Parts: sequence; C-alpha cells; structure tokens
Amino acid sequence: KLVEKELRHVFREIDADGDGCLRLEEVESYLRSCGVTVSATMIKHSWKVADLDGDGVIDWTEFGRFARDLKRNSKVDVAGEDLRSIFKEMDVNRDGKISRAELE
Repeated sequence: KLVEKELRHVFREIDADGDGCLRLEEVESYLRSCGVTVSATMIKHSWKVADLDGDGVIDWTEFGRFARDLKRNSKVDVAGEDLRSIFKEMDVNRDGKISRAELE
C-alpha cells in the first residue's frame, strides 16, 4: 500500500541511528528539524500511547498502529488521492521528499 510505504519512509527518516526503533530524542529532533513545535507534555503523552509494550522505544509495528489510530481519530479526512496531490504540490523539486525549504 502507498500509505504504508509513506509511513515506512517517515519511520526511516525519524530513526536517525537506523536501529529500527525510535527513541524519544529522535522524534523530538525530527519534529524540530521539520519546524514542528509540540509541547513536551503532548510528546510524552503521545509516547506513552504509542509505546505499547512500554520498553521505552517505538518499533515499526507500534509506529504503524499509532499512525493509523491518529488517522482514524483525526477530525481531518483526506482521501489518498487528495493526500498525494497535496504532497506533489508541496514537493517543489520532485525528489519525493518535502524539505523545510519547500515548506517556507
């Protein structure tokens, strides 16, 4: 599926050390690099929800489940085609990634 492929891409981008698990520091660093500001309280709450086995890291299965739950509970409903269209519009240099510069 396209959505799973996109999620895996994001997971790999966040996983700075490439060990297949996300640490809180990696997520915070990734969000900062994207210019996203999220309160420490919100990050910690989301972390507890996503870290299903409580081992302190988020693996691919936990990440995928958390992302699907977020989409399901989101008040914003964007169809797959709409999402692809929005992504293509934002990806100015057509490299398959949206950089911070492209968001400015």
